[in-house]
Amino acid sequence: MNILFWVERLKNYRYLLGLMIGCIIVIAHLLSILPVILPQLNGYENFFTPYTKWLSFDTSGVSFVYFMSIPLLCSLSGAQIVNEDIQSGFFWNGIRTAGVGRYAFYTQLVAIISGAVTVVVPLALDWIVLWCFLPNIKPNLFLNYGNNILPRFNFFPDLFYTHPLVLTVIYVCIAGVVGGGYALLTSTIALYINK
Repeated sequence: MNILFWVERLKNYRYLLGLMIGCIIVIAHLLSILPVILPQLNGYENFFTPYTKWLSFDTSGVSFVYFMSIPLLCSLSGAQIVNEDIQSGFFWNGIRTAGVGRYAFYTQLVAIISGAVTVVVPLALDWIVLWCFLPNIKPNLFLNYGNNILPRFNFFPDLFYTHPLVLTVIYVCIAGVVGGGYALLTSTIALYINK
């Protein structure tokens, strides 16, 4: 199976639907917080940083909606390929020419990568836009006390105050792995369910 074949195949808007919905949620998040906090940045008080207002650390309703919709967003990615191959008959042609193992490997690999990209790109977009507008300083334990970064509920909470960029990368990677897992699950279920 050729990489260019998969790239051309994934250019269809149906496979990008989850990514578009995720970006719309991120834009809604940015539009809900930036107009409120930008007038408050006066250069003397730094309550807001890209790390404290990033979608993964913000406790707003938009953040909740995004993370609860990750399974749906990942199922609207390249994980749909197996189901469409079964309906079109290409599944049997792919198995005959490439073999069962090779066809399954490539389709599942495409599903995992597309599911991870569907989750990672909106999170990275949100952080980059916030980084462009808010001061890039480390969060302060006392100024940013109400952020709910607690050892029981967060991975590596000490990194939030010492190396927040490293923690951001870790959270993006975790979200990508979860997104790839959901896409793999969706793609595998598509082998057994016709709809």
